[in-house]
Amino acid sequence: MNQAEVTHSKTTIFDSTILNEFDHPVFIVDDKFEKILQENRNAEDKIQSLETREHLLLLVKELYGDKSDQGIDITKLALNTTKYSKLKISKLHREDSDFYMCQLSSPKFEFERKNESLFESFKEAEIGLKFGTWYYNIEENEIFWSKGMFEIFGINPEEEDSISIETYLEYVHPDDVDYILAQNKFFIENGYQNGDYQHRIITPSGEIKILSARAKAISMEDSRVTHMMGYVSDITTLKEAENSLSMTIVELEKTNYLLKNFASFASHDLQEPLRKIQVFADRFATSTQDKLDEKSLVYWGKMRKSIARLHSLMQGILNLSSLSKKEIATQPIELNSIIERVKEDFELKIKEVDAVVDFDLPQLDMDPVQAYQLFQNLINNSLKFHRPNVPVEIQIKSSELSADELKLPGLDKNLRYVKISFSDNGIGFGENQSHEMFVAFTQLNDKKAYEGNGIGLAICERIVLNHKGLIFAKNNKPNGAIFEIYLPTPTPF
Repeated sequence: MNQAEVTHSKTTIFDSTILNEFDHPVFIVDDKFEKILQENRNAEDKIQSLETREHLLLLVKELYGDKSDQGIDITKLALNTTKYSKLKISKLHREDSDFYMCQLSSPKFEFERKNESLFESFKEAEIGLKFGTWYYNIEENEIFWSKGMFEIFGINPEEEDSISIETYLEYVHPDDVDYILAQNKFFIENGYQNGDYQHRIITPSGEIKILSARAKAISMEDSRVTHMMGYVSDITTLKEAENSLSMTIVELEKTNYLLKNFASFASHDLQEPLRKIQVFADRFATSTQDKLDEKSLVYWGKMRKSIARLHSLMQGILNLSSLSKKEIATQPIELNSIIERVKEDFELKIKEVDAVVDFDLPQLDMDPVQAYQLFQNLINNSLKFHRPNVPVEIQIKSSELSADELKLPGLDKNLRYVKISFSDNGIGFGENQSHEMFVAFTQLNDKKAYEGNGIGLAICERIVLNHKGLIFAKNNKPNGAIFEIYLPTPTPF
């Protein structure tokens, strides 16, 4: 058999365009299995050596002979960088002559051909999400990677066309190798259909990456997994962000601890000296009242107001810090009864501003003390920030959530909620102030015209959050303010 006969033939049996449509090597041999008469472009590229061509012709002759069409498993042939393990031979007849079409294929090619649409979807996802897909033939110890896998590992596909489990482990971080081996063994031997795991790799450039992987069994024999496929995602940036967030949380917890200690100090340890200042100021004023001139009396009055304001601020700090407890004792509460109690406590103020409080609320599971504080602060806010010479109108009503409201970030999807709308006809608030008003010690109005410590609405927000709810402020100026509160309800509304 000479080189001309084996390497190439001028004979044209089929249209070359048709043969070149095949994604794998195809060649046509004569009926005596002595000549390669025609081949496609893939065969020309992959089957270049004389020795390989001679070996192929011998295989066709020895394994096929006069047998009918079939696929024959052959010893792996190393053709350039591609391994082929299956030779399919088909007998053809044309113009009174017999020919044989021989097709070489590999597990990778067969898998990609059968799962073409799946691979196309993976390729599109890889571009957008930067992850890679793989296929693992456990019996043959061959792993086939997508382009995304090579990019994640920082490897040139031309240098590592065929990947084995040993090759893969070369890139795994030394501290994670035993974990990967144990995971792989457990997955295969126990016949798990799906598996998730994370591990680190070291790329050829020395970069350490953290990967999240998912494996899926696609073929099993006797409860053992024989073929797997899956994907790998580079989550290094995500993990770095998580670590940074964890450190921030630790720092915040330390800060909160210090703030709680300060709140306790401010609300308790400072109360006693403040009381003494107030007592001695009163005694001084009583003993010298006849001797003080008008200007001194004004100073004394301002001092008393400052002492009262400081006392109010410290009491507010105490109230706010006490609401930071993680656990609250809830029980069924008739909110209408809570409103009635608040009205009784504000009876004189309500008469003074000619206020009307219209309400109709359901029963909810709440902490009784915090439920009272919530509506006490809201009603006090409306009574305080009213328009001069205009009777105060307060409406408190409940309703079901709309479809859009059900999607609000922060609501627990496993809970049912009721919406409580609290509105008044007061002075309202300015544009872009809806978030500021819930910040402790923030006073948006003239401090001289409106007394207060700027803690009331911060307390309201803390109470609502304690009950896994949300509260929003909506400007309704010049017709007042609206507060929308979302709280869990134990029964369908």
